[in-house]
Amino acid sequence: MSHICKKLINDVEKCVDDSMEGLVMVNPGLRLVRGHRIIIRSDIEQLKKIEKVAVICGGGSGHEPAYGGFVGEGMLSASVSGAVFASPPPNHILTAIRAVAKGNPGGCLVVVTNYTGDRLNFGQAVEQAKQEGLSVNMLVVGEDCALASSDKTAGRRGLAGTLLILKVWPIIFDCTEKAYTQSVGERLGKTLDFSLSSFPSSPSFPLSSFFLFFFSPSFFPPFIPLPPPHSFLFPVCYTLTGRRVAVLLWILSRDHVACVINNLGGTSLIEMNIISKETIGYLENMGVVVQRAYCGSLITSLEMAGISITVLHIDDSIKECLDYSTTAPAWPHPLLPHSCRDRQTPVQIELEETAEAGTSKTPLGCSITKDQGTKLFDILTNVADHLLESEMTLNDLDKESGDGDCGSTMARGARLLKTELGERDNPGLPVDHPYQLALSLANIAGNSMGGASGGVYSLFFTSAAKALIGGSEVENWSEALKSAIQAIRKYGHADPGDRTMLDALCPAFRVLEEQLKLVEPVEAFRQAFKAAEKGAESTIV
Repeated sequence: MSHICKKLINDVEKCVDDSMEGLVMVNPGLRLVRGHRIIIRSDIEQLKKIEKVAVICGGGSGHEPAYGGFVGEGMLSASVSGAVFASPPPNHILTAIRAVAKGNPGGCLVVVTNYTGDRLNFGQAVEQAKQEGLSVNMLVVGEDCALASSDKTAGRRGLAGTLLILKVWPIIFDCTEKAYTQSVGERLGKTLDFSLSSFPSSPSFPLSSFFLFFFSPSFFPPFIPLPPPHSFLFPVCYTLTGRRVAVLLWILSRDHVACVINNLGGTSLIEMNIISKETIGYLENMGVVVQRAYCGSLITSLEMAGISITVLHIDDSIKECLDYSTTAPAWPHPLLPHSCRDRQTPVQIELEETAEAGTSKTPLGCSITKDQGTKLFDILTNVADHLLESEMTLNDLDKESGDGDCGSTMARGARLLKTELGERDNPGLPVDHPYQLALSLANIAGNSMGGASGGVYSLFFTSAAKALIGGSEVENWSEALKSAIQAIRKYGHADPGDRTMLDALCPAFRVLEEQLKLVEPVEAFRQAFKAAEKGAESTIV
């Protein structure tokens, strides 16, 4: 039976190798070691000559950009990858150690995330390297605060906090030229990692890991919508900063911290920005000073929908390490204002806004009689009522060729139009001033409808208004229609025959222009309306 692959890969067995080749093609400052899944700095020999401590990290693939994306000056000297979610074999790790430590008096530090397979395989390679006389030590990182037991379990996992270690330690080595292998647990923040099963089929984990540590899986079957971030991030951040569990990082008001909001692979950018807002906001409401914040896909799990949050106590020395320049392609670079070193939540900019012409309380343009204004009021009311009645019909038609929301879009504009129109005896819109009325209609369409439809109708009325500022004779109305059509053709890149509103509007204008020279205005408009109907019907295949 043939297997249907749902990934953009050439071959399952070679996907890791292909991925690594793609990384170095984009970043030629990195090199692949032939026959091994090792990515190494292209200037490794220069590094060894100046006796700098080399730093290696690695693990199973599927967590990209970790760890190959963090190889570069100021971070890793080399990375080692295994198969997807599988620790790399000891011989690959040993080859990487030899490549950076052999002939290097500075030696090598191997950073390992706290997983059984990684500890065993990296540990074996480190012991073999020591037997070969190489200067090498190993540091195991485990900062997951979701695991708090002190019995003989595997211990806390290494998560995105590992990246902070990989950013800080190489800079310390550059400054001291000496490998520090003492514990950094007190300096490292705690990470809480949870998976969100927001897709019909979870690629990596069952629904039982929906909210790791916090909620019973039975609370969230697949058909229950996810809670908003402001509700579930409260217990997440409380767990990160609380004192009830001995392994947690105690964070107090006025503490200075760095925060990493990590995408596990399948969370959209709009969601990540919302989560960043809620996380930083929670910490700042505690009085915590978030001086560094990083957000992005850093250590992923293929396309898992979820996040991890890391908090690290920092001082001036650690900030210098975090800010130190790196060429590692995957390290995030948040944008700070000029001459500003520490991150602060910026206040929103207040701009001096000019009132839109359609909202002016002072009548603009020429006026028409009260009776004529009342007729315009009745026409607009009739149009709005028909649009509201046709909402479902238009939606059904739009489902055949679009996203099925045309009727709803038009109905939003119609509802606001009726609201703004007010009472017939006391209209809320300037129905006796056509120019200002057209601009008001443009504002209603643009502000309520949204999308392409809102843009088209707002453009229509804005362009039509120009012809009505100096008069309200039938010629002005004809010119208004002409100006509106020209604007739609210019900015919409549509022409008659493209099965758009122009197929109705263009014939209507031609007939109106012709008939105004031959018959009374009312009859000319009636003939134009018939031409518009015929043009609309011509778009039906």
